[in-house]
Amino acid sequence: MELSPNHAAFVLNGLGEVGPRTFLTIFGAVGMDFPEIFSMGGEQLLGKFAISQKAANAIVRWKECFNLEEQLRSMADFGAEFSPYFAEDYPGTLKKIANPPIGLHRAGQPLPQGKSVAIVGTRACSHYGESVAFSLARDLAERGYGIVSGLARGIDMAAHAGTLAAGGHTVAILGCGLDIVYPPDNSGLYEKIRRSGTLVSEFSFGRRADRQTFAIRNRIITGMVDAVIVVETGLTGGSMLSANYAREQRKPLLAVPGRIYENFSVGCHRLIRGGALLLSEVADVVEALEGTAAVAKQLDLPLEQHRPQRRAERPTLSEDEGKIWDSLGGGAKTVEEIAEEIGLAVLPCAQLLQGLRLRGIARRELSGAFSRST
Repeated sequence: MELSPNHAAFVLNGLGEVGPRTFLTIFGAVGMDFPEIFSMGGEQLLGKFAISQKAANAIVRWKECFNLEEQLRSMADFGAEFSPYFAEDYPGTLKKIANPPIGLHRAGQPLPQGKSVAIVGTRACSHYGESVAFSLARDLAERGYGIVSGLARGIDMAAHAGTLAAGGHTVAILGCGLDIVYPPDNSGLYEKIRRSGTLVSEFSFGRRADRQTFAIRNRIITGMVDAVIVVETGLTGGSMLSANYAREQRKPLLAVPGRIYENFSVGCHRLIRGGALLLSEVADVVEALEGTAAVAKQLDLPLEQHRPQRRAERPTLSEDEGKIWDSLGGGAKTVEEIAEEIGLAVLPCAQLLQGLRLRGIARRELSGAFSRST
């Protein structure tokens, strides 16, 4: 079976024993004639290319390891596309990193063409960190920046939600196949991004997430953007790995300071002490990306004058959401106060408030009370 370059790259991307380094070794040697490797035997592959025995065996026996027809059908049914390393729509920034993906599966809208920023952080974040991530993403999206994150709980989730609230373009880099929603409780946000943003994955359809896949995908998050922001993190974990990738890739790295004597931001404080830019306002990000002159041009008016005018009228809400909206008209209140006022149990009231927060309609204050975002 003779494979086209696109299908050949698609197959190689799905073989666990063939990584980016092996692909680049072959591609660097023969260029767009690389599909010829599928007609070679193992000894011939080892004699011509500096690749491992495992990689050579996988290429020779690829039909036993990868169901091309099934994968193509899954991709078509999902409405996804595959962009190999040599495609015009493959992100140019990714080609500059060490071990760029052989290709990317993409669903939703085309990738943003302008500058993008990654916002990452811990899953177990504080209310402060969640609020900062949401607000930063919203404000940067309103200035035209694409926002990239990993669709995890916590900071990632807030960053995606803040971008969507501003009507901006958010990109979710998954640590699993595009058809897998992980974590499952992010299914609503996943579908919103699929409709109005972009879902991206290096992994074939059906691939489940694990510790290894998350570490692998982090280099794509940082590789696709022009700057990386860490909102909250401990001293270890995925966010610190992303920070290391940003440094290796020579991307501006910014960290949000937090309270001392708390574990939420010890990693951010370590990054700042190690040379990361301290992020205290959106102007810090703009300066890192565009320079001081751009900050002066963008911020010569109060921030609110730069934002699209938010509608003052009541948004479209369900009956119970409307009751919460009306209750918040009197100022910030706790979940318990709202629940008692509108005659609703605390748990469903809290769930409704979480939905309003993700839509940018309500926000949680540092005190823990809730208020309207508009």
